Amino acid sequence: MTLVSDPFGGKALIFLHQSRSAGLAVCAILQEEFGLEAAFKLGGTIDNEYVSYDAFRTAAARDSHPIYMGHFFYGAHRHVPRPCVYFTMLRDPVDRLLSRYERYCTLQGRRLDCARWLAEDFESHDGMVRRICGLGHMEADPEPFDFVNERPVSPNMATTAAYYEQAVETLETHFSCVLMRERFVESMVDLQGTLGCGPLFSLNRQVLSDGRAPAARERYPETILRQIEDQNVYDRRLYNRYRSRFDAALATRGPAFDKEVRIMRMVAAILTEPGLPVVPSDRAYARIGSAIDVLEQRGEIADAVEVLKRIAAKRYVERDFVLGVLTFIKRHGFVDDLHHEIERYRGRFGDDDYIRPFLAGARS
Repeated sequence: MTLVSDPFGGKALIFLHQSRSAGLAVCAILQEEFGLEAAFKLGGTIDNEYVSYDAFRTAAARDSHPIYMGHFFYGAHRHVPRPCVYFTMLRDPVDRLLSRYERYCTLQGRRLDCARWLAEDFESHDGMVRRICGLGHMEADPEPFDFVNERPVSPNMATTAAYYEQAVETLETHFSCVLMRERFVESMVDLQGTLGCGPLFSLNRQVLSDGRAPAARERYPETILRQIEDQNVYDRRLYNRYRSRFDAALATRGPAFDKEVRIMRMVAAILTEPGLPVVPSDRAYARIGSAIDVLEQRGEIADAVEVLKRIAAKRYVERDFVLGVLTFIKRHGFVDDLHHEIERYRGRFGDDDYIRPFLAGARS
């Protein structure tokens, strides 16, 4: 089994999901783009099951997936027979840990002492650097572990400058890209270019948080914000380094990239409903229809066509929706787009009775 168009020359892709950094959305996006059967998901699943690290090692030994994703630590590649390449998404350390704290309180059903929780939580001490160095623990196992050298580590270990340098070296050597949670749409467009795949968004899980755990900084005293900064000196340094690099790279992408980001922001806004972590398909299609109606009323037909083309490209989008897209494009006379979408339809559904009227129209 290989990735679509095999962008890494036979390598497996590992998404190293940093805690509270939009990883669930990224996992859903990868599954929708490459197929549920292609992606191994570590940890919690959409069926509320838990997939263990032992299960990963078993699957990896069989080399049965081109994509592995979840709360991995660097070192997971040691269990995969084929060469691997990683990618990850970073988040501002303060926002990440406030979100993590809120989520933990939600799971516990009560408010915890924030300062004490931050002091005791292993992940709250330069957790991004540690994860990239292969240091941390799985949800089902509270004992920290070194996943590179396969040995336990002390819960009270200190993160040093050497670990920061190791994390940078690992990112530079073994990661295809380092994305930013705060620039999510731009990150997905960038990842699309890296993977050589279709548009990266989720029809049902585009929302970037569960809506139940807002982590606004203004809700917390300055002492808590300072504690996070003091405990995450190297995470802050890592984030600032790669955020600056990411922003600088975006500035050089050019008009085509900027256009794609603009259209994908529209797609993301259409499919995001605040407070609703999973948007049912019928609701998603209704939101798309309403948005297209608004664009049509404004006379922004070209944008409407671009939005519809990207949604129609999703492998799980229903046939009736794709036919509706073809009807819209034909009605507004976008001939080249119509030809392109007809060929994509034929590649997926074949020359069935539904496509024949469009074929006849396209030839006339």
